[in-house]
Amino acid sequence: FLLEMLFMLSMSLRSDSSAQLVHFFFLFLLGGQVYLLAVHGLRLKDGWTAVLLLFTVPMVWQLAAFTYNDLALAFTILATLYAYVRWREGEQSRWLLLSGLFSGLAMSLKYTSFIAPLLIGLLLIAGNWRQPRRLVRLLLLFAAPALAVALPWYIKNWAFTGNPVYPFVWH
Repeated sequence: FLLEMLFMLSMSLRSDSSAQLVHFFFLFLLGGQVYLLAVHGLRLKDGWTAVLLLFTVPMVWQLAAFTYNDLALAFTILATLYAYVRWREGEQSRWLLLSGLFSGLAMSLKYTSFIAPLLIGLLLIAGNWRQPRRLVRLLLLFAAPALAVALPWYIKNWAFTGNPVYPFVWH
């Protein structure tokens, strides 16, 4: 629902093409995120090669031309992973908070994005299971912003349909 709200806001300008531009803009955000993850996460010397590979995929350009949410989802999931990688490098709390924030944005785009926060949560557990207090603090640092961003959309679904993940789990 998050991107739908952005599309609605841009369409209030009386232009359907403005909503397409919002999604097209995410192509460049995704390219920048691929570059950052290639350089910091994969330790590649030249992140532009990864961006070039992304831009050579025809489906990416086809998706960018439509008012859809897949490029925004790819961006938010990669941003979640990038912030987690940066947290692992220096263990600064702000990166883990940012990872949670982007995770919440991803979960507000598509239900299937729950895999990204689940993966980060499992990585946090695997790396800190011997230190329970630290583990709880890290999980809260990650989960609090994720839930703060995604939960309103799930509550809205619950209020309107009686099911927070409608249409996936029926009564």
